[in-house]
Amino acid sequence: MVGTGQDEPSLRYKRARFIARFPTDRLYAASHFWLQEQAGGGWRIGFTSFAMRMLGEPVELEFQIGAGLDVQRGQMVGWIEGFKAVTDLYAPMAGCFKGANPRLDEDLAAVKAKPYGRGWLYEMSGEPGEDCVDAAGYAALLDETIDRMTGDET
Repeated sequence: MVGTGQDEPSLRYKRARFIARFPTDRLYAASHFWLQEQAGGGWRIGFTSFAMRMLGEPVELEFQIGAGLDVQRGQMVGWIEGFKAVTDLYAPMAGCFKGANPRLDEDLAAVKAKPYGRGWLYEMSGEPGEDCVDAAGYAALLDETIDRMTGDET
């Protein structure tokens, strides 16, 4: 299994040479973030295994917004650098930025090694947008994305 616990309900996905499992207890954004509701109504946000495959091993992470500040959906909250790319981190929902995962200061590799577990990126409060989908919806979005990347569009 990739990135999930053995007993965690997940959707198995395979397309081209990409194989993954997507936990079914989350929502997914087209920007390849997952959102998992936490007790008390907050949301934990992280990268999907597909995003991590495109980024490569993470080498540096920085947030440019402080805890307690309001953010809009699509607003940049920070950036992450990997061996393959540097990418901005965007808020997949509007709400209040609650803060970064404090474990990542000491174990940034967890972002790739455990993207659905201890490698989460940050927390927010608010409500996900209507464009956030379940695991099956994300799999359909990945089908389209991978087909474009491989030139298999029909």
